[in-house]
Amino acid sequence: MATRQRSRAERSRPRVRRNTKYLGLAAGMLCLCASGCWTLGTERNRVRPPASYACPLTSGAVAIDGALDEETWKSAQLIREFCVPATHATPRQGTEARIMWDRRHLYVAFRAEDEDLLGVHSARDADTYRDDVLEIFFKTGPDEETHYNFEINPLGTLKDEMHTPAKRFQTDWNCEGIRVAAKTLGTLNDWADRDEGWQLEVAIPFASLPGVGGRAPEVGDVWRFHLARIERSVRSREGREPSSCAPLTEFNYHASKDWLPLEFTGTAQPGEKKQAPRTVQAAVHHSSDLGWTAGQDVTEEFASLLKSGTLKTGEKLVLDHTYQIRGSHQLPDNFTLCAVEGAGFDVTDATERRDNRPLLELGESNTLRNLTIRYLNTPPLGPTGEKHEKNFARRLGVYASGKSHLRIEHCRLIGSIDHHLKLVDCSKPKIIGCHIAGGHWSVLLVGNVTDPTFRRCLIEKCQGDAIKTGLGGSKGVRGALVEDCVFQDNLRDGIDTTGGWKDSVVRNCIFRRMGRTGMDIKAFYERQEHVSPDVGCNHILIENCRFYDMPNGIVVCTLDAGGRKGEEHHLLNAANIEEYATHDVDINDCVFGHAEKPLRSAREGGYGVNYPTAAGEHMRMIHMKGAHSIRYRNARAFGERIQVVAIQNVFEVYGAAALSKEASDRLHQSVWGTVGGAATPSRPGATATPFPCGPRPLE
Repeated sequence: MATRQRSRAERSRPRVRRNTKYLGLAAGMLCLCASGCWTLGTERNRVRPPASYACPLTSGAVAIDGALDEETWKSAQLIREFCVPATHATPRQGTEARIMWDRRHLYVAFRAEDEDLLGVHSARDADTYRDDVLEIFFKTGPDEETHYNFEINPLGTLKDEMHTPAKRFQTDWNCEGIRVAAKTLGTLNDWADRDEGWQLEVAIPFASLPGVGGRAPEVGDVWRFHLARIERSVRSREGREPSSCAPLTEFNYHASKDWLPLEFTGTAQPGEKKQAPRTVQAAVHHSSDLGWTAGQDVTEEFASLLKSGTLKTGEKLVLDHTYQIRGSHQLPDNFTLCAVEGAGFDVTDATERRDNRPLLELGESNTLRNLTIRYLNTPPLGPTGEKHEKNFARRLGVYASGKSHLRIEHCRLIGSIDHHLKLVDCSKPKIIGCHIAGGHWSVLLVGNVTDPTFRRCLIEKCQGDAIKTGLGGSKGVRGALVEDCVFQDNLRDGIDTTGGWKDSVVRNCIFRRMGRTGMDIKAFYERQEHVSPDVGCNHILIENCRFYDMPNGIVVCTLDAGGRKGEEHHLLNAANIEEYATHDVDINDCVFGHAEKPLRSAREGGYGVNYPTAAGEHMRMIHMKGAHSIRYRNARAFGERIQVVAIQNVFEVYGAAALSKEASDRLHQSVWGTVGGAATPSRPGATATPFPCGPRPLE
């Protein structure tokens, strides 16, 4: 951590704490006596942390006072296997901790040996890591990508942060209702004496954790966590020493790959009636057991199972073969629909319907896994054109509105339809390991879609854009993470952000053979309600991506569609254009080029606009049309005639229908950056992905 303002690129990466070269030498260790009390010991054997920890349920009262004298703490598992990150050496000074929960709080207690107590920071969210500090890190599920950390010094000063994929180190987030108490066993900030140590108690309310929706865990739930400290001492060779209860392979407390499972158990207090373990398992239905045969039209059977309640909330249906299906089907909440590898649905009415109802309408917390869905008899896959019926059918695949925690994993969705996936006002959807081929806008995100994640997906052969955002009300798409994805052979763009792309990250992606643009970062305003801080395109990071064989790598632009009705209807003006124009975009370590020689123009049967242009360039790295504060670092290229930056005045090129002269003249289009050396060329016509995607053997 540091006090300076960090760039978005830095904020998006796991933060490594500074000055971390230390190897602590063992001198003492904490242990537990037979009575279960908190005691100090002298044994210094190097111990490997266990594979997981239990977090027992308690009903006993816990006074958060730092005394650690409640009987209820004795029921909690002792955590004392703290080790130095990377070396896994025993720390110079010992630490022990315990953790437990009730229906409202997660409780954590520490006792730390410390000869030199240091604590000077007293304001909430101050840099407590510069003092002696005890730390709590966790995420609320093995696959959850948001995590939390709490850092407390001997004064009891708290620094709490939330980290999402799109925005890390959110110190403006506060865990409301948290209780903290520290007790020092010695003298603070006096190196002349030798202190005994300090103790800490923390109660974290589940209601304040967005990742669990304010709900307490259930017995059997598993989180990922680690407890850590930084101990500072004039007697330490390096002045400070880190340690963690997890075997961290690097000194990066935020790297969750090394965190340990924490299972919430139903262990009760002595004398208390123990909670019975959960014995009711969610039903798993197999299509073969339902009498379905391969190739059968199961439209009526599937609809009947859903309507009758045979397929209930919390259950799972496994498709053992491929079946024909028609119509539209609403799934219950918390329901999983999955398939063995290669199985799924063949949709037979994709070219017949005109009302655009979805094949599958998702409920809350639905999961689609390993499905292959093919839309039969649709036009050839793109890129061929954007005309309804001729180039794609008016069919909608998977749809959800107002839902959260949706997961679409390892699915293959094939066919030239309108949208394979349409999400409206949804929160935290995750699309992982999917192969999507065809579609007008293959994936459409509309309105208030927050924290969507795309990882290891291939989206190709679209008749328009692979991922398109669309305007809703006063809130747009924000907090998106697109990582390790490939976009190829699409008629227009890989990602088009008409409906917003605020606070979003795109990294480690490949964009190849786009008709227009790899990424069209477009702040677009059509109605007054769209002129809102929650709609727009700003604070965006694009890093380590590859763009080739397309007219434009990245377009950054602003369009005021109100002007289409006349100049008096413009929404942007000299007073607000700086705020609502696309701005603060960081483009780091990206490669641009062309592998196919020559890149054919549309006149010659190639993609998109007529390139090469009269000026002779084959490709623009960055094309600015109404944006400011655009930064690029180490931009590299391969191939000939690559223009680094092209800047156009929107009003002069497109007229008042796109942006008023007043706003266009007021906007100072600022861009700056660095260009690196030549990049390694890509192979012409490449289609392979650096990751597996689509269905895989079902676990």
